Amino acid sequence: MKLNPITSWMILSGILVLGLASSLSLSYGLFPTFKYPGFTISVEYPGADAETVESIITVPIEEQISGIGGIVEMRSYSEKGLSQIRIEFESNSEMLMKGLELREKIEIASAKFPKDSRKPLILNYDPDEMPVLVLSLNSSQISLKELRTFADNELKKEIEGVEGISKVSISGGKITEILISCDMQKLSGYGINFSDLQRSVQGYNINSTIGEVEASGILRKVRLTGKFESLDEIRRLPILGLNSNRIVLIKDVADVTHSYRDEDSSSRINGKENIGLYIYVKHGANVLRLSSEIQKLIEKRRSEEYHIRLIYDRAEAVGTTYQNIIFFSFIGLSTLLCLHYLKNKKEISGSLISVVIQSLLLFFIFSFLSFIRKKEFDLLPIISILVGVFYCLNLKKMTGKKKEIPRIDLIFSSILLPGIFLTSYLHDPSLMKNLFEIGILSTISFLFIFYTGDFLTNSINHLKVKYGFALYSNPVGTINYPIVVSPNEVLNKKEFIKFLLCLVLLLFSLHKIWSSKKELFFNLENDRIFGYIDLPSGTGFSFTNETSQKVEDKILTLKGVKEVITQISPSHAFLIINYKTNSLFEGNRIENLKKVVGDQNPAFCYFTQESEMGRVQEISMDVIGDSSEKLNAIVPEIARSAGTVKGVKEVVMNFKSPRDELRLEINNRDNLINSAEIGGFLKTIVQGAIVSRYTEESRETDIRIRSAKEYRQTESQLNKYLIRSQFGKLASLEGSYEPKEGKAPVKLYRKNKRPVLSFSVKTDFTSPSSALLEIKKAAASYLPEGYRIELNDKIGRISKSGSRFLLSVFLNLAILFFAFASYSESLTLALKHVFSISIIYISTFAISAFAEGKIDLGNYIGSNICLVFLFSHIIFLTDKENISLYTEKIDELLKWIFLFSLPLLIFARQGGEFLRNIELQLLLGLTLAKFLLVPSFNFSNRLVEWLVKEFNRRNVIKFQFRTK
Repeated sequence: MKLNPITSWMILSGILVLGLASSLSLSYGLFPTFKYPGFTISVEYPGADAETVESIITVPIEEQISGIGGIVEMRSYSEKGLSQIRIEFESNSEMLMKGLELREKIEIASAKFPKDSRKPLILNYDPDEMPVLVLSLNSSQISLKELRTFADNELKKEIEGVEGISKVSISGGKITEILISCDMQKLSGYGINFSDLQRSVQGYNINSTIGEVEASGILRKVRLTGKFESLDEIRRLPILGLNSNRIVLIKDVADVTHSYRDEDSSSRINGKENIGLYIYVKHGANVLRLSSEIQKLIEKRRSEEYHIRLIYDRAEAVGTTYQNIIFFSFIGLSTLLCLHYLKNKKEISGSLISVVIQSLLLFFIFSFLSFIRKKEFDLLPIISILVGVFYCLNLKKMTGKKKEIPRIDLIFSSILLPGIFLTSYLHDPSLMKNLFEIGILSTISFLFIFYTGDFLTNSINHLKVKYGFALYSNPVGTINYPIVVSPNEVLNKKEFIKFLLCLVLLLFSLHKIWSSKKELFFNLENDRIFGYIDLPSGTGFSFTNETSQKVEDKILTLKGVKEVITQISPSHAFLIINYKTNSLFEGNRIENLKKVVGDQNPAFCYFTQESEMGRVQEISMDVIGDSSEKLNAIVPEIARSAGTVKGVKEVVMNFKSPRDELRLEINNRDNLINSAEIGGFLKTIVQGAIVSRYTEESRETDIRIRSAKEYRQTESQLNKYLIRSQFGKLASLEGSYEPKEGKAPVKLYRKNKRPVLSFSVKTDFTSPSSALLEIKKAAASYLPEGYRIELNDKIGRISKSGSRFLLSVFLNLAILFFAFASYSESLTLALKHVFSISIIYISTFAISAFAEGKIDLGNYIGSNICLVFLFSHIIFLTDKENISLYTEKIDELLKWIFLFSLPLLIFARQGGEFLRNIELQLLLGLTLAKFLLVPSFNFSNRLVEWLVKEFNRRNVIKFQFRTK
């Protein structure tokens, strides 16, 4: 059915309007985002040590939830006051149902938790995810302490109220609290215990609803308000001991003041203290919109008293990438049009202009599809448009003036694009889904350009008549191909030697592919560098802060460094290092950083580029056993032995070692007082206990009870106190325990309900499995019976994906063989073409592996697209046995792709490397085809005919196949 021109233009105009409207409201990203198929359970248990948290919180939850079906991996860690359990489900799990089932199990487990533990939180985010935005808050007029209060009580709440924000973490400054600092001698003198003080504060600081009363026929609520409104109210609060008739006021035994928690975090930019806000977003959130919303919030909060600045914004990478792609595409297209204009006597092809218009229309079509699917628009549709354009150009060049193209040829060439990516399921089902989408969108692009091309070209050519523009339609004639070789010619010795050389090339390529790294996943492109500073467990905040400051100062001396953003906590610091945009030729940045930082013993400094975060630059390994204590003893030895393995460059411990502690071992079992009472009493003395909340100017602050500093400086002082038992009797702590030095775990790690510790190695090994095998051999003497080393599950899946790479290559060729044999009804013809093209296809991977040391996703996509292009050439050949002039058509396609891609190939910047790799691989494959396809076809032609004759002569199998 032929559409009226007006109808056609109205349809195209409708596409333009809908696509334009959709593109303005779309969420944009670089690559497909995979929703984390799991949950993180977080439970706070204030004051409890790691071992207590593990036994009382972590283990009971694990036992309850382990029966839920579809769990791939369950990991947990327990540390002081916090338990976190990460459950990962199968990627096809129904997460809503899993979440409901998880809540039911956790409610059962949490019913037995201690009263002072917090309610379990179930979070649907990936704990390994990095912050998307980082804000800096500083002031020359307001202190850091006041800024921290402002950030906690106002700024954080406002940011978390923005739709799409999942979490805001604050670092730096000090957190305010109300401290009741007790004089222990006065407490003992009045016969008052901490529990009396706590009961008094909690009993008076309360609001409660009593009920309703009727007055004049109107029901009125009765509410009791007793919350503290000033510190004086707390100071004048009476305390009544259980065995004392005397009333004592809090001010008689303690000082009540505004205070600050012990410093445990800091944030800096270029060495200057500030408050840092680290913002995380929900899966699928529009990062560009959120960045805009946060910037509006910053503008709204603009003040002379303080300054808020956006210092890290991942949306910049998205925006920069699309700007670079648009810029280089424009340059490439302009170059192509200018050269075409000059070459053809200052005339421009109407079909070329129509392709430009069709590409824009396709962008709007895919924008609209993304909008109605509520899906983020990424680089996949852009890749698909380019593939569709070049694929259609390929068809036009091969068919020339042929008006009618056989429908079977068109159908077959259309299904090749999505079909070639089906084998990527062997690597990862999610990857296959995205690559299959590239194939489908490429087919849509190809068919759209093919069927609308004539209409647009004719419409454009009307301009020549009406306005006198120089346009032409660029027809290409049909070529008759001569026979290359006689299919009946016997494979002689000389040709057999040539074939063997071709076979050697193929085997060498296969070996190179087998031994190279495979990185078949999408990865962010950025030159930002992340740094990590780790110190031994138990290292205080002040020493960590001092060490981090030294490292920052050294980094800032490097040429090209713009700023260093630092987040510090006890024994750990995290750095974001930004470079100036025009800082070129400064060499290997990470090596320069290592060199300038040098040895910071006992600190371990490690740097990685943000663009490498998704890559397997490190091989993470888990050591699983039965005892955390034994693992802490043997894993450092295993890691040291791993460092001696040839090819291992660096070993990084992924856990914190136990730190020194003072153990108070009970040695006097008093009938009046138990261990829990002693532990609770001493914990309140040393670190204090939060007993209530104080509201001031609509801000809530913790009220903490703690002994005055002079009563908790040494262990000997702890022995002098009297403690009240559950029966109300006072008992002395002296002689009730014996102090001993020991080791205490900082964090306890578990994997699938068993203790685990992990370490990572930087290595030259191309396969994680090979590295694991060598490390197992080196560490065999340190592993007790029942203990084992295995790859981290994520690394294991990637390793398995890499090992299946060759299988997917051969399956691609097998699929094309079966399809082409069905299409041509000739096994021998299909075998000839598949063998000849397989040499080129496999060689493209080998050359990429040799040049770059790895095969990445761009190489994989580019080679598969090239494979489809080569087969489509064969489909549209008039005589599929005659391909000697095949290279003339490849020359035309090479010229178009090369001229368009040239700017990106030379000046690829952030976001352009992925597209550049695809284009390079496509150009490489077509160039190899130009020089190797005819010779390889000659070899395969003679070989197949010779094999058929030999099989028939020996009566192995009688071949009676069509060859044309």
